[in-house]
Amino acid sequence: TRSHSNKLLPFKRGPFLIAKEMQVPILPIVIHGSRQAMPSGKIWPHPAIVKVEILDLITTTQLQLTEPNEISLQLWQTMQEKLTSLENEADINNFSSPNCHLSTSQPPPGSTVLPE
Repeated sequence: TRSHSNKLLPFKRGPFLIAKEMQVPILPIVIHGSRQAMPSGKIWPHPAIVKVEILDLITTTQLQLTEPNEISLQLWQTMQEKLTSLENEADINNFSSPNCHLSTSQPPPGSTVLPE
C-alpha cells in the first residue's frame, strides 16, 4: 500500500497470522525510489533509479515462537530503518551503490543494469 510520505504504513496482522497458520516463511522486500518512477495518479512510469533490498527471511520457526503482533512491529521497524538508510545513503539522482539497479535513464557509474 502506498503512503503519502516516505513512512511505512502500519502493517496488518492478518498476513502474519496466515503465514503462521500455513507454516510459510515471509520474505520482506524494501523498494526505494518507486515513488519517483511511478508517481501517484500517473499511468506512465518516469525515468528513475529504483533500489530493491531483500531482507532476512522470517522463518516458520520464528513465526511459531513469536506473536504475530510482535513480528509485525519488529518487521515494520526493520523495514522503516532500511528505508531511512536508503534515503540517507545518497541522493536519488546520485546513487553510487555497487548494488544492482533497474533504470530507464542513464545508470550511475559502477552500477549493474539488468538486461531488458
